[in-house]
Amino acid sequence: MQIFEPLQDTIIHKLIAHKGISTQSLHKLVNKEVPISLPNFYKVIEKLITKRVIIKEKGKLYLHNRRILGVLDLADELKATYSTELSNVTQLLEGQSIIHEANSIKALDVIRADWELSINRLYGEKEPSYMFHSHPYYILGAKETEFSFRQQVAKMSTFYYLCANTKFLDIYGAKLYAKAGATKSLASDHTPFLKEGYCITVVGDFVFEVLYPAEISDYFKIFFDTIKELKDFNADLFHRIFEMKANCKLTLRRDKAQAQMTKQIFHEAYKKAEKCHRLTGMPPQL
Repeated sequence: MQIFEPLQDTIIHKLIAHKGISTQSLHKLVNKEVPISLPNFYKVIEKLITKRVIIKEKGKLYLHNRRILGVLDLADELKATYSTELSNVTQLLEGQSIIHEANSIKALDVIRADWELSINRLYGEKEPSYMFHSHPYYILGAKETEFSFRQQVAKMSTFYYLCANTKFLDIYGAKLYAKAGATKSLASDHTPFLKEGYCITVVGDFVFEVLYPAEISDYFKIFFDTIKELKDFNADLFHRIFEMKANCKLTLRRDKAQAQMTKQIFHEAYKKAEKCHRLTGMPPQL
């Protein structure tokens, strides 16, 4: 299976999400991620039909049962290999920590997501996730990826989101997290966390921290300070900040005391924000 060939991989993922779709409609979805002309796209589709990767019935495209069964077999193999032995980060003892450094936020984010999923899988429904970002960087800069990631987290456990500003994009981003499955998602000016360049997530006794270098957070700040309407937001330009070369660091520690303290800060921040009518997500109490 050519799982990691970009065009085929994108086509398969779109057909998983959009069962029974016309070739032209599929092309519009795929072209956003892997640019390809419509004539060339038709040629690719014909090749995939010949290879029994997809099937065409009454003008609609579907994944071929042969490919579906292959994916299911692969999933079983992955589960047997990876899910039974969780990522090494789950083996941290109280007081231990791991630091991962990368040359961009985009490179760092791959590790962040992997570690978070491992920890969430470890606790399951027993422990919610508490996420704080100075601004909703990820859901705006990598919307589809972050949205899908948070939906995965929401299937395993409850999660709460909080950001430290209430500009237009902050509130918009908090609402996106609510749509992604957050039990409560909040933009508030009343938090003791840093208002620029800081992200912290707590799951059980594990604490994830990222502090962006100034050259990164300053670029982000320009967007949040100046954008007043969604039509003025250039998502592509915003995403490029994630690819800027800079020393970025992710720290994961198992620290029960810090985890409990951070959770308490979340509780207090929500209470203050509710008094100020800044709630943007769903009504259940923490």
